[in-house]
Amino acid sequence: MKRPGLWLAVLLFLIPLVLIGYRVLRLGYPLFPTSSVKAWGFTLEIFFEPTEGNGKEIKIKAGLPESRSGQTVIEQRDLSGSLQFNLIPEGLNQIGVWSGDPERGRSLSYRATILLNPKQARKPKPPGPESFPTIIVDKSEELLARRLTERYASLKPPEKLKAILATTKGIWGEPLPEDNDLKRWSTIKEKYGTEKALLLLLRSLDFPVRKVQGFILKETIAIEPDRWIAVWTGQKWEHVNAETGDLYDESVCLLPLMIGDSPMVTISGGKLLETRWILIKQTLSQWRAHFERIYRSGRFLDRWSLFGIPNQFQEIFRILLLVPLGVLMISILRNIVGFPTFGIFMPVLMALAFRNTGLYYGLGIFGGSSPNRISSTQSH
Repeated sequence: MKRPGLWLAVLLFLIPLVLIGYRVLRLGYPLFPTSSVKAWGFTLEIFFEPTEGNGKEIKIKAGLPESRSGQTVIEQRDLSGSLQFNLIPEGLNQIGVWSGDPERGRSLSYRATILLNPKQARKPKPPGPESFPTIIVDKSEELLARRLTERYASLKPPEKLKAILATTKGIWGEPLPEDNDLKRWSTIKEKYGTEKALLLLLRSLDFPVRKVQGFILKETIAIEPDRWIAVWTGQKWEHVNAETGDLYDESVCLLPLMIGDSPMVTISGGKLLETRWILIKQTLSQWRAHFERIYRSGRFLDRWSLFGIPNQFQEIFRILLLVPLGVLMISILRNIVGFPTFGIFMPVLMALAFRNTGLYYGLGIFGGSSPNRISSTQSH
């Protein structure tokens, strides 16, 4: 082989190898299509009763999961009967709105599948103005919070956060604040509760914070959502249990549904009887999960794939791409290994036929027809 031809062959081999490696290692493409991936099934069930004399018109709003960095929501299904369903963005939240006349039934259901992929999580964006909420307290209470936390002002944000969280356990460090200030702070905690008192301390040091309602991802049936506080430390959001002041470990997966103080579910024109959230583990094929991710991806290499063409043509293109791959393998076996074959294209055509018949049936048909072919050849 001439040297230019050798370099061309090496180049044509390395280009697809680099692209495949980049997609597998960087973009998370699966190596084996039969492998499985864990997902979460999310179900929201709402039971209600229309108000008499309201013309039977009803409107229900609920916070629902949305696709975000490291999280993809697929297979969303609305089982609300005659009610009209819409998904609308509202600030940082995705809101499901059901409206209309509930002709039959007094319940509705929403289902979705949630795929988690922390490896594809993007760097979080700095917080906006909505992360600096106004906390309504007396001026003297605000001044007390600033006086108690001024000792932590010189610490780095992560250390400063841990020091503030330690105060929920009564740990203030040395030197201790004055007894009078500690007594007044205990009164404030009893007055407002742990969550608001913690928010007051965080805002006294100008931490961007968000109040979040949602769930810790575990198999459960709940009638009340979990609550936590998201705190921006300069590089990422840290999540704090709103009731205990404990910092969630990074291994804990959280599903935010509503950011802010708005109720998770509201109803007009009716009475809310019960709300249930159900979370269960599910298993999907790796290819199914990956298709859903790249279907929503804006990356060039994700869009430049078989998944970017209509479903009815994807299988045809997969078969067509097997032909040059099969020819390459047969050429290597014939010319480099020295393995005798029935030409170059005959084994490829046989392999394509085996895709429809299956390997065992295909080998049986091939084995049964081979003696007849040999005998007919010898007679000629």
